Amino acid sequence: MKDFNYSFISGLTAFLLIIAPFGIFMTVAEGSDEESVREDVYDDPVREEVYGPDSVREDVYGPGPEEEKDEDGTEPEEDSVPEDVDSAVISDGEESVTGDVYYDYSFNEGNIEPYINNGNIVVNNMHTALFPANLLLSRDMSSNLVFHQSNAQFTVHLNGMEGFLVNGHDIQFYLRVFSSDFMENSLTPLYLFDILDKTNGKYLDQSSGPITITFQINPNDVENWDNIVLRYLDMDEEWVNYPSQNLTFNKQTGEVNAVVSYLGAFVLSEITEEPNDSSEKDTDTDDPSVVDDVYTIWDPGVIDGLTDKNGNIHINNASGLILFSDVLKVLDNDRYIMLRKDGVLLSIPINALKEIANGQLTQLEMIDYTNGYPDALSKVFHFNLLLNLEEYEKDFPYPFEITFTVDPDQVKSWDDLVLRQIDANGKITDSKKQILHIDRETGKIVVEVYHFSTFGIFEIEGSGDPETKASAESDKKTTTNDEKTDAKSDSESDSKSDSKTKSKETEDKTDKSSTSKNISQFGEKLPDTATNMFTFIGIGLILLLTGFLLWIWTRKSA
Repeated sequence: MKDFNYSFISGLTAFLLIIAPFGIFMTVAEGSDEESVREDVYDDPVREEVYGPDSVREDVYGPGPEEEKDEDGTEPEEDSVPEDVDSAVISDGEESVTGDVYYDYSFNEGNIEPYINNGNIVVNNMHTALFPANLLLSRDMSSNLVFHQSNAQFTVHLNGMEGFLVNGHDIQFYLRVFSSDFMENSLTPLYLFDILDKTNGKYLDQSSGPITITFQINPNDVENWDNIVLRYLDMDEEWVNYPSQNLTFNKQTGEVNAVVSYLGAFVLSEITEEPNDSSEKDTDTDDPSVVDDVYTIWDPGVIDGLTDKNGNIHINNASGLILFSDVLKVLDNDRYIMLRKDGVLLSIPINALKEIANGQLTQLEMIDYTNGYPDALSKVFHFNLLLNLEEYEKDFPYPFEITFTVDPDQVKSWDDLVLRQIDANGKITDSKKQILHIDRETGKIVVEVYHFSTFGIFEIEGSGDPETKASAESDKKTTTNDEKTDAKSDSESDSKSDSKTKSKETEDKTDKSSTSKNISQFGEKLPDTATNMFTFIGIGLILLLTGFLLWIWTRKSA
């Protein structure tokens, strides 16, 4: 009996050693699940500072009931959205680039009355305002529509747009504010004001009556009041002086009034020299995309004139491109924006740009840094993406391509060419794998990158290796005559399609062959978190077998 107890205890010990690892594993797993719920996220899901009563701004929704009337019994004029007519607001407040909150409005006969002040319809903190044409036609046509947005006021005389109003149609007014930091010597943000007949989709290009714009600027920012001009975006998408500078100033308060008839984008600037007017534009080219500096697209109607037969958008000889959100959202997802300057072509997939822009003002930049790199074979450019004028520093969601041009006569060894990246800290990284295609006849080199930085083509003596040479030779042999013809004719649109196909093949091969490239490019290798559970199981099995043999031995001995 004593021997049996020894064998039983040995077997029980072995059994416990077998199941112990599983118990430990389950305990650790349960602990991980509990820790995955962060107390700082789920303990207080309703933030008091966001949803509590303090979050209702008096400058937006008006004062409380005890402050609803002035002493004379009239409603305060400064209330953006009176408390009793919230039904006119159809969207949550959004913050503009100036930090002000703006709203979308929809008016009808039932909610228009509180917005009438001295016979005029006054709308504060407006982003959009929708009116039935019948409602406007029922008003006194000598009255005005007054729209406020962050230190600017647009006053539209109803009689100036009477011919635009059609019974039964809906009329929408747009007032949007954008940063003007990209413009030199600007005194105000950029204001875009449009009037649209939503029923037939037509914009009002010019009012038959005056439109008064009242700007509020800081008088201390002005050096010479005589140099203040009203700038606007003309039909050729260039910033020029407004034809008639009908400006009045209050130098003490900083109030500036301008009278216009056109609708569109406006900004006040203080200039030191006369800018190029529309009469001084380059007449030696028929290319509408040729500009001196930054090309701005705020009207979707100009896209057709910049689009090639494949649907890609071309911007030539510009160091930058600004896209308003309304323009970006109507572009085809499977097409490209191609920004070309001094033999360098930047090709950005539109679907990726939409994914990260998310309704923000989008700006692409190509800044020439070539003078700082005399040993470069190509131009060296700093490529930059800004969203609402803030640099986008993350990796792009999809690869984009850059086409450089080198002089074939200056190349000593094609196998020694590398794509050089210089980051913001001056760190240099040379890569051959990012080179997708080399045309030795035209000198065009297509590369693929995932982020914005400074890039150029360099020749590093002795950098060619057998693997790189074999790959380059293979690429050369598989290049078709049609590709060579397209390259000779400098049709980057066609070569874009070829390089896109090669890029896809390269990605497929990379995914199938190894994950090491992804580890080095996008992150570090995950740690080995597996437990030594199998060690415990092995020990348990050995002890179980020992106990079983001991039990058999004692039985035979008995």
